[in-house]
Amino acid sequence: MRLRFHELVGKRVLAADGRLVGTIQDLVAEPVEGELRVTALLVGYGALARRIAFRRAPWLRLAPPRRVPWGAVARIDRAVHLAIPAIALQDGADDERLVAAAPAERGGP
Repeated sequence: MRLRFHELVGKRVLAADGRLVGTIQDLVAEPVEGELRVTALLVGYGALARRIAFRRAPWLRLAPPRRVPWGAVARIDRAVHLAIPAIALQDGADDERLVAAAPAERGGP
């Protein structure tokens, strides 16, 4: 599935338990096989503040962006639906652990 930046930014992110995680403010992309691929979504006001800040201000540490690994995305329609519950994002888990927590039988985005 190919999506453009503007098609994802601004979408609401819903956890597997139906809870609102936040709104996508920015994306993390890394080179994979010669192409840039989205590897994580940055969600919430902390992500927005980080995107519009001209330099690293100390207050940015107070509201860090919520990072959601791309592998935790179950499907995309009007919102981005995750394969993990909201509580999994609140304990500071790293990307690999969050993706491992997602059910294996889920359909990809």
